Amino acid sequence: MIKLTKMLFTLAVLLSVFSCGDDDEPTVSQDDLMGTWSAYSLIVEVNSSTTVAGQSTTATTNIQGLSFDYNVTFGNTDFTTEGEYELQQMSSFDGTVISNTTESYSDVMGSGTYTTENGMITINGAFFDFEFNGQSISSVSDTQTAEYEIDSSGDLIISQNETQETNANGVSSTTRIVSTSKWTRN
Repeated sequence: MIKLTKMLFTLAVLLSVFSCGDDDEPTVSQDDLMGTWSAYSLIVEVNSSTTVAGQSTTATTNIQGLSFDYNVTFGNTDFTTEGEYELQQMSSFDGTVISNTTESYSDVMGSGTYTTENGMITINGAFFDFEFNGQSISSVSDTQTAEYEIDSSGDLIISQNETQETNANGVSSTTRIVSTSKWTRN
């Protein structure tokens, strides 16, 4: 059960790193994104509560990016990624830490397409590669949307704050995902 829960929360993180947030006024245009950006921060927190047959459990997964040498380059409608980084992940189940690991990712390369509208970026592809139990699961990335802005220091901030609720076959679950990645222009 703990391995399954950990895998489900890791997949929730991967599928939702760039999911919908609240609508904001447009802060930058798609043209402002064009060029190469270097990652310097990634923080993801996933909190979930599940109730089955009257029994409730909670799980938390925190991911922090470390040692970035990683870039995303935006063209007119496409992007590429390349480089390396580390991800530190700590997962707990009902308050007990079940995993605390750091994974290194090197020679990471990816690509996809994107659009922007009203302060939101929609991507088809993945900005980051993730693994679970030694297997790459970056291929699970679908089209996803996130808020984005260029802050007063010129850094690109991509963020998400989403709550997902499911209720089926006597199982109810609420998952809250909060993530932020930060990039500086090269």
